[in-house]
Amino acid sequence: MGNDDSSNAAAGYQSISENSMPPQTFEAAFEASHKALRAMARGDPGPSQQQYSQRGDEALSNPLVPPIVGHDNIAKETARVAAGFTGGLETFEFEEVVRVVTPDLGYVLGFERGRVRRAGSDVVTSMALRVTTVFRREADGWMLVLRFADRNGTDGRGPDRSGLTGLPPQEPGPDETIPTPDFDTAALAVYAQVQRMMPLSANLPPAEIRRMGSIWSRRDDVTLANPLGRPIVGWANIRRESRAVAANWVGGTTEFEELTRVVTPDLGFTLGYEHYQLRRAGSDEATLLNLRLVTIYRREEDGWKRLLRHADRIPIA
Repeated sequence: MGNDDSSNAAAGYQSISENSMPPQTFEAAFEASHKALRAMARGDPGPSQQQYSQRGDEALSNPLVPPIVGHDNIAKETARVAAGFTGGLETFEFEEVVRVVTPDLGYVLGFERGRVRRAGSDVVTSMALRVTTVFRREADGWMLVLRFADRNGTDGRGPDRSGLTGLPPQEPGPDETIPTPDFDTAALAVYAQVQRMMPLSANLPPAEIRRMGSIWSRRDDVTLANPLGRPIVGWANIRRESRAVAANWVGGTTEFEELTRVVTPDLGFTLGYEHYQLRRAGSDEATLLNLRLVTIYRREEDGWKRLLRHADRIPIA
């Protein structure tokens, strides 16, 4: 499918949306997203294009390519992807990891697994993705505002942490918290944490590590989806994994680049890049690392807390 077909798909979206009622519940919108995937596997991008919000902050982050923001860009990308498939999904399974829904925004993180046939081939191929899907309640229904997909953790394996040594002891003590009364303050606190904790965690005192950890939610649905392994759910597991990752680095710099954000009264997210120049323990050479990531925050009793970090390593175009 060439550029003309992509333009037609974008135009086709308009006619579809004008004659269809968007899903009226989060659950219906999520179910519709799986029907749209089946259509994509038949080479039809229309249902996927129909789902997306048109406010300008909507985003699509497919595997292996930079994130795309804005409805017209998303329409072209979905048309490009759909053109690579034919025949529909031979099988499809979804494994849900975590779901959070508020009156105005909700998301699901899980694994999509299916068998598809690529255009021009009779071979059926297995595909598996780790996906965060976010929907927003708008005036006429629930609309898709983010699809963030990668291929990490689909084999069920994770990094080996059995030989981890050298971390500061997790000493008991009162937790000094970072005040995060609003979404903007919480996002800035997370950026500051990454800039300080990521390259220096092995040298930070336990009290400061506990303070930085205060920006994470402590509820059961808090989740970390790093570029290696399956998502990690629960604060105790996240704390250990975060310290294990940070222990590899002893210095460096970080920079955050925001692409879009969506904020509602109780839930919000940012989508962007983290650019790292880090030095591993025992080395004087800097390692370049670029991540694309979505960070979701929730308003809780003691402020806005980080609820989900979903990150993937990707070249920056």
